[in-house]
Amino acid sequence: MADAFHKALLRAAAKGWISDSPGTPLCSDAQNRWTPRGQIASGVAYGADERITFADIDGDRRDDYLVVNARTKAVRAWMNAGGDRDGRPGWVARGQIASGVLKPGDGLRFANVDCDTRDDYVVTKYPSGAATAWLNRGGDQDGRPGWVARGQIASGVGIAQGQGLAFADIDGDQRDDYLIWDLRTGSVQAWINNGGDPA
Repeated sequence: MADAFHKALLRAAAKGWISDSPGTPLCSDAQNRWTPRGQIASGVAYGADERITFADIDGDRRDDYLVVNARTKAVRAWMNAGGDRDGRPGWVARGQIASGVLKPGDGLRFANVDCDTRDDYVVTKYPSGAATAWLNRGGDQDGRPGWVARGQIASGVGIAQGQGLAFADIDGDQRDDYLIWDLRTGSVQAWINNGGDPA
């Protein structure tokens, strides 16, 4: 069945029947491809011990608006519905999506560690650089947990003074890789994500 389907797709492609949908923007490396959009979020109230970040929580390939408590690592979310436009709100309040893991000195990152298009909750330790992940299953909702403990995903390589830790997809496999970057020079060392440390 797969062979027959594959041959039919090849014939359709050869006849020019397969094309991008009209509404799909094409990627391009052409210059001057920024379009002014203006304000996309009017903002939300947040405390002195909170910070704003963005991550794709629901897997729709649009980053959502998050407020993270710096002490407890609890997270409140507003889901991205296209951003504010023409005076209409473009963010849907979701409420608290993570109760947090309270450990002084830990860092919090959002990274897609398991290739499912949703950013996961990753706690990092300093100065070891060890990382522990909770896999995103939609975030906490209606009193039900939405994160699955994965355990340690990286034992760490040590973070020296003047270095930072980040996660980003370097090789295009839809899994964020482990990066150490130098704050002075901007140089980056990478460890490719092949599934993380075993359980």
